Amino acid sequence: MLPGVLSAAAAAAGGYAGSVALEHVHVPFRSEANLLLAMLLGGGAYGAVVLLFRRSLPLGRLAG
Repeated sequence: MLPGVLSAAAAAAGGYAGSVALEHVHVPFRSEANLLLAMLLGGGAYGAVVLLFRRSLPLGRLAG
């Protein structure tokens, strides 16, 4: 249960950080850039936690 909670929290924190990262920067397509950054940071954080706990998660061949 710990890996699931940590990966969800990391994804939420990464998504939030990505959504507010360009808040005060004036670039074209700022909303789209915020969304892209939120997806990348949230997904990256989720993947990092999954790889960190790969021994305790049922990942099949990837656990080795």
